[in-house]
Amino acid sequence: MSAGSYINRMLEITRGEFAYDMLKQAGKQFGLFPESEFICLNLFLSFGNISNIKSVNTRNVFGETIDIKSQIEKLLNTAKRHNKARIWTSTITTEDYLTMMFVVDLLKSENIDIEINIIDSVNVPISNKYPYTPAWELACLEVDSIKKLLAYEETITYKNTSLIVQKWNDTVKINSPLRICSNSIIKSVNGDNFDQIILDVIKKLGKAGMSEVIGTTMARCNHSDGNLCDWFFADRLEKLIKIGKIKIEKHDEIKHTSIITLT
Repeated sequence: MSAGSYINRMLEITRGEFAYDMLKQAGKQFGLFPESEFICLNLFLSFGNISNIKSVNTRNVFGETIDIKSQIEKLLNTAKRHNKARIWTSTITTEDYLTMMFVVDLLKSENIDIEINIIDSVNVPISNKYPYTPAWELACLEVDSIKKLLAYEETITYKNTSLIVQKWNDTVKINSPLRICSNSIIKSVNGDNFDQIILDVIKKLGKAGMSEVIGTTMARCNHSDGNLCDWFFADRLEKLIKIGKIKIEKHDEIKHTSIITLT
């Protein structure tokens, strides 16, 4: 493709539908992205086998089928029509950070000639009400904060690109069951890494609904351990039930949840 055939506008790359909707809403309200095209990725790179992530058609994550091939093809085909891309990410949210690393590696490995810019959501507070609490992801921000974030856009250098690619390749090589972002570093850990925290929460709560256990566990560890999704903690609860670490006392039909306790 010749330089003259590029569309001279920005490709906005987000992770997750909530972030995608927030970005579109901010753009509409403030006229921020009049010439931008948007791509939303949902790859769930924190969990399971990613050794062949670029070549598989689908992945199964927590019982859900994730269409990988079509997302990658759409990203590459769209990127080829642009000369700039802006990745909206977070250095304290595992999925956001891994998605950024994956996209940078993919664009470079496919030799797509495109300028890559990155915006990290932690550069602004979650809201004016909490001025000292950095936003852990785009989806948690108020719309006007998106406008503020644009001031922190950075074009990644060749050196930084190489470092990101290397970190991604190292992560793929280890291919652990679970990956978390801790202090802006991706760490590969065992799938049961949070099990003891879950058990401690149940012990403290006594008999509690699964949703309460999940919410309490996430509140206790998420900001320091990568802000993993509730799907993950629900899956770990199911596994702990299967191996007999916790048991179901009864099912609450009104609240549509199971009451659980330690065995």
